[in-house]
Amino acid sequence: MTAIHLKLKRMRFKDDGSFYSANGLAQALGIDSHAVTRWIKSGHLKAKRRGTARTEQQNGDIYLIHEKDVRRFILEHPTDIDLRKVDQLWFLDLITNGLVRAA
Repeated sequence: MTAIHLKLKRMRFKDDGSFYSANGLAQALGIDSHAVTRWIKSGHLKAKRRGTARTEQQNGDIYLIHEKDVRRFILEHPTDIDLRKVDQLWFLDLITNGLVRAA
C-alpha cells in the first residue's frame, strides 16, 4: 500500500522497515520518546546503538530497535501500549509481519 510506504517515509523509518529509531517508534506508538528510552534502559525493549560519534550535546548516539524486538515487547508488555494512540496502519503491518504493506 502506498499510504503505508508514505507514512513510513514521513516517520523517517528505513525503507526496509526492519529498524526503528527511538523517536520514530515513539511517534508510531503515539507516546513520548522518553518512554521508549526508559523501556530500553530497563531492559524491557532490546535496542542497540547506531554507532555514530554524536556527543551528549547532540543528544548522544541513536538507538536502533529491530522490528522483531518491537513485536516481542508488545506481546510481553501489552498494557504499556495505548492502542488508541497507535498509528493503526503501522501497527497492523508490524503485527502481521509486513502482510499489510505487501497487500
